[in-house]
Amino acid sequence: MSGLAVCTGWNLEGWHQYGRQFLESFTAKWPLGARLFICGERSALDLTTRHATEMFGRGTLRHEVTFVPLDSIAGCAEFLERHDSNASAHGRERLEGQNWKERAVAAGYNWRYDAVKFSRQGFIPWHVAKQVLDSHEFLCWLDGDVVTHTAFASQEVITNLLPAGKSIAYLGREPKHPDIAFQLYRLSDERALHFLRNFSLAYEVDDVFRLKEWHSAFVWHNILSRQYFLEGAHNLTPGGSGHVWHQSALRAWGDHLKGERKKSGRSPERR
Repeated sequence: MSGLAVCTGWNLEGWHQYGRQFLESFTAKWPLGARLFICGERSALDLTTRHATEMFGRGTLRHEVTFVPLDSIAGCAEFLERHDSNASAHGRERLEGQNWKERAVAAGYNWRYDAVKFSRQGFIPWHVAKQVLDSHEFLCWLDGDVVTHTAFASQEVITNLLPAGKSIAYLGREPKHPDIAFQLYRLSDERALHFLRNFSLAYEVDDVFRLKEWHSAFVWHNILSRQYFLEGAHNLTPGGSGHVWHQSALRAWGDHLKGERKKSGRSPERR
């Protein structure tokens, strides 16, 4: 068993803002054989699928792409429906004991507590891992606002980032939570599978609301902090801070258009 599967996702707004660029740059620059899974609401997938079909007709879609509606992912639709009218779970209502900065209070929104928005990143990788477990050794998560600017020849550019004996590679920013725009898992290692299942379960059974913060990067870091997972984890950016993507080997081929960087289409950290 070998091979690399990549998963990502976006909503309708995300497709217009960055999803199209992700898809076009991925299929133009990534090596053949990497299988792509795109997950999202059906309205977003309708447009994504339509564009992919046009690309296929022009001969510019070179990869196998699978589209996964969120409502087909176990636990995801139930979580979103359960908390649809829960203002605090959307980061729009401050609960006792929560630390909101003045800017968040003024805006009436705190992304650190938007469990609904970030839950998708908990559910998707575990769902895709189960689909490819018997056919692919590696699974990579990429945020939907990643753009591939430089072609690379083989999947090993990605898979070799995970040393032998390690199950997870990530972009660390200790003591802060990691930047989980990039995650790499060795699916033949049970630690990776247990990690992904725990990440999904944190939202599926509402354990996220027991934590200090509710966004996916905080949840991810909370799970990683357990010794069982730490022993199999490889930090790609030891001593990293800020926009750590560009402090890693990932800068050679990609750019993470985090936050306001989407407007310019380029990170100022990119050299």
